[in-house]
Amino acid sequence: MFSSDLIWIVLGLTTSVLTAYLLALAHLRFGIALFAYSVGILPVGALGCGMVAATGYGLAARVLGRVPGPLAKACMAVSGLLTFSLIYWFVYSLVEVDGRPLSSLMSFTGFVRAIVGDASMRVMPFNTELAIGSAGYAFATLQAFAFCVAGLAPYFLNVSKLHCDRCGRFLPDLLSTFGYGSPADLARAFVTVSGLASDGAVSSARTHVDSLPRQELNHKLDLETADCARCGRAYYRLRLLGWTLRQTWVPLPAHSVSGYVTTRRLQ
Repeated sequence: MFSSDLIWIVLGLTTSVLTAYLLALAHLRFGIALFAYSVGILPVGALGCGMVAATGYGLAARVLGRVPGPLAKACMAVSGLLTFSLIYWFVYSLVEVDGRPLSSLMSFTGFVRAIVGDASMRVMPFNTELAIGSAGYAFATLQAFAFCVAGLAPYFLNVSKLHCDRCGRFLPDLLSTFGYGSPADLARAFVTVSGLASDGAVSSARTHVDSLPRQELNHKLDLETADCARCGRAYYRLRLLGWTLRQTWVPLPAHSVSGYVTTRRLQ
């Protein structure tokens, strides 16, 4: 887990630092502050740039095939704010005044206060600049918040994927096994299959459901499973479903269970 987290952190920080540098360079060379672009007060530029900066975490998820661990989660929580701060730092480090580095003339905090406190807003489509003065601190705060939200996007996108509760690896697509019957018959089968699955006999649970009638009726028992080949764990979801007037399957009350188990074979 620790070594995997290091890969998450290295890839994430690499894209964060690179994005911050390129944004600072674009601002200095072309006068384009993409990260500061807003629609009204909505900091869409910061959100977009923050998502680009966080692509390293998405790459880590794809390469490693697992959710982030504690260290990677902590890094993701601060990477958005780090990227936003680095943009100002790179601008501060790259600017020269009369051939002298700006960093030799003023402190970084003084530079940030001067830039943010003397901010202006370009109003489109009139292409006019409007000085906003101390309101620049509020806009900068919104931008920093947007970077933080965007930096956490890969976390929420990946933890929502089905993954092993023990090793954190993403599980394959759910395998669905189902059979039809009367509500009473399926309720009895639900108890049996639920007991098998919760006891770790997932294969036997699948076999039991697969033995149910296949002729389509208004009620069916559906068992979905996914196995983690690495650590012998399995996820299962068992539901007794009923067909509704809205042409959809819905679980019957108190007939839906799910969980993770260590798989075993019944002798």
